[in-house]
Amino acid sequence: MLTLILPSAKIARDIAAELGTKVVARAGWHVYNNMEQLMNLRTPTTVPCPFSCFGRYAGEDREIRYWQGMLPKTDALLERALNISIGVSDPGLSSGYGVTIRDDAESVERHAMEFRRVAEKYLF
Repeated sequence: MLTLILPSAKIARDIAAELGTKVVARAGWHVYNNMEQLMNLRTPTTVPCPFSCFGRYAGEDREIRYWQGMLPKTDALLERALNISIGVSDPGLSSGYGVTIRDDAESVERHAMEFRRVAEKYLF
């Protein structure tokens, strides 16, 4: 996968829309804002660690909290980021555009030319 950080969120959204994909911020579960288990401090077992055992390891007794938007610099980058699939196509990773391991050289060339055509409209 190739990740591109574009000059603005609008440019990233426009390019993604034209290519039939989405920016990384909208990718789904793989973005912290969409990880309900993290936001709700859920674990797959009855032991709530790492959320409840912070003090045990860091010598502090403080509440662990997560919320959407808690990392504004990360959020700004994810709004400008676009993943291009190279071998793995997974809309959940925002790599819904690109090539897979089954694509032949002609298909790879076609995708590269399409990406270039679309990107040039917004970047140059």
